[in-house]
Formats: sequence, C-alpha cells, structure tokens
Amino acid sequence: MTEREAEYIKNYPEASLIVAMAESTWVGSCKTAKIDFSISDNLKVKLKELLGKEIQKIFITDSDARHIKKHHGQNEEKRGQVDITPADFALIPVVMNEFDTVEHTGEDKHGNAGRFCSYSCCYE
Repeated sequence: MTEREAEYIKNYPEASLIVAMAESTWVGSCKTAKIDFSISDNLKVKLKELLGKEIQKIFITDSDARHIKKHHGQNEEKRGQVDITPADFALIPVVMNEFDTVEHTGEDKHGNAGRFCSYSCCYE
C-alpha cells in the first residue's frame, strides 16, 4: 500500500472492519459478516444517473471476500495483475467514493441484468 493510499484510508473508519473481515476469510473462517458503508454525494448522484435508483449505502459480505480470495487472491500474475490481499480491502470505500469514473456494465457474465458498475480511481 502506498503512502497516499494510507492517507485516503484514514477518511474511512469502516476500512479496518473490512480488512478484519477479509483476514478472517483468508484463514478459512466461515463466520458471516456484512459491513455497510456510506457513499459520497457524488457517488449517489452518479449511481442515480446510471441505475435510475437512489442508493444510500453499499455493503460487502464475507461471501464477497471469499469470492475475491478464490478468484483474485492468487495466480493473478498470469493475467498481468497483482494478487489481492486482505489489506487491499481497505481501499474498497476509497475507490467507491473517490472514483474518477464509474460505468454501468449492465450484466454479469451470465447475461443477468443488474446493478453492475465498474469503477476506476487514480489517487496520484
């Protein structure tokens, strides 16, 4: 984690809870968890524009963390990526709220319509 990222994280008190949940799942815990976090006014406006619905908060669950570990926590170098670690979860509220762009991707890989959005964020 860069120094700049660490500074951003200080603005999101839920970041440490998200990391703790991820650490728990990384070591095989089956404990259920759901962590809500507020979203910025800027993101509320953008999601209303993209999805046509008012969103007030977002959450991440233990199931999400397990999915991320299974599909993005190892062997990512084969895809030109870096493996995600529990510490990286602290950046989730940062990316969600300090985004540069948000796009509605519309469907999951099975063609199911939904509230799927893609975020990009550059802190430098």
